[in-house]
Amino acid sequence: MTLDFPPRQSFGYLYIHIPPAKQQNTLLFLHGFPSQLHDWTHQIHHFSSLGHGILACDLLGRMKQHLDAFGRKGGYTGATRWYRMWLENRFAPDEVGYEGVEITQQSLFVVPKQPAASAEQQRQMLASWTPSLTTVYVDSGHWVHLERASETNRAIEGFLRELRSQG
Repeated sequence: MTLDFPPRQSFGYLYIHIPPAKQQNTLLFLHGFPSQLHDWTHQIHHFSSLGHGILACDLLGRMKQHLDAFGRKGGYTGATRWYRMWLENRFAPDEVGYEGVEITQQSLFVVPKQPAASAEQQRQMLASWTPSLTTVYVDSGHWVHLERASETNRAIEGFLRELRSQG
């Protein structure tokens, strides 16, 4: 199977959508900072070949024009402030009112085992928005889905099996 990714020169919203085969789920893959939708290539290939629908989005905010800034002293300041904003409960004016939003769907969070404190902090933050969160810990570095693609795929498959068994 060949997968064509959209060109990175565009300033539009980039995403991949593959419709599901009959009776299959559509999986939503969201990357973290500073990744991009291309990082999900192993999962996109694997799960689309099994008939699952795929939606993988490039989360906005890091485009080609940001590369020079990232290379300078303080270049990551704006991006890392996003994390501090959430931790300190400070919201941008256009995000006020979303603090209490809750994701009611069953959700999966695949995270590295180490550093344990960082993984637990992220899990707690997500669990506050997603009460039906399942967390799977994998022995890997930060980019679990790239470093341990097969283990990540097995974690997702197990999560989907559990959902099916619940009805």
